[in-house]
Amino acid sequence: MNTPHISIEEIFNFFDEITVKAQGIAERFADDNFQGQAWQGTSPWRKLKNGAKDNSFGRKSQGILIGTGRLRRSVRTVKTGRWAFTFASDAPYAQAHNEGFTGNVSVRAHKREQKGIVSVASIKTKKSRNIETGIGTIDVQAHTRKMNLPARQFMPTARRESPVLDLQFQKMIETEFAKLQKKFK
Repeated sequence: MNTPHISIEEIFNFFDEITVKAQGIAERFADDNFQGQAWQGTSPWRKLKNGAKDNSFGRKSQGILIGTGRLRRSVRTVKTGRWAFTFASDAPYAQAHNEGFTGNVSVRAHKREQKGIVSVASIKTKKSRNIETGIGTIDVQAHTRKMNLPARQFMPTARRESPVLDLQFQKMIETEFAKLQKKFK
């Protein structure tokens, strides 16, 4: 009876393929958390406070933590090794949003545009209307302020892993091993 033979190189290639597929699953998992506005498998992210400005920077809001999209786009594979990878975010504020933050932060000195309302009259229609406009700048001194960011987790950490992501990895690995077993039958 002929027994199937698999080379070491084929085994290495098999595990390389599994690693690449796992990277894709991990990155899609984090992106799905942004899209669903929740940590998968638990309750939705805490909403913005009433009256709080949205985080859309003058554009229509895309949702919580998606003002410009930088944080969402920053989650990717940053280090790979033989059958191992790390995915992380290079955005400086990612950890504070992912794990939450309470404490004092330093605010640098800056200029703030002072806004005011100016009445503008039309020569043709002789009607006036009020327009909000910048009427000058104010120097703001450096200071500290208290900040309380609630945790809105979008990627797993060592302290808080994701059973949903672990299950996705497990299913993918089982599927790939089943495919490998079919080669030997």
